[in-house]
Amino acid sequence: MLQVPMAPRSPDLTPADFWLWGYLKSRLYLSGPSSLSELKDAVRREVSSIHPDMLHSAVAGFVTRLECLLPCGGGHVEHILV
Repeated sequence: MLQVPMAPRSPDLTPADFWLWGYLKSRLYLSGPSSLSELKDAVRREVSSIHPDMLHSAVAGFVTRLECLLPCGGGHVEHILV
């Protein structure tokens, strides 16, 4: 798998970067898995329990960020980051 470093506030980041990983970490470490196997099981369980409305909201936010790029012609967007 190709590893590409990404800027922490890049508008190119996906919903997984903005939302999913933080959400999963907050849920996974409540139970404190003690092994890799437990962690993998917990990830599968948490991902399968995410409500479709939450996923839709995350993707809609990503679309909004992409739409912010249109007036900039794909250039720098520091002025629109909040």
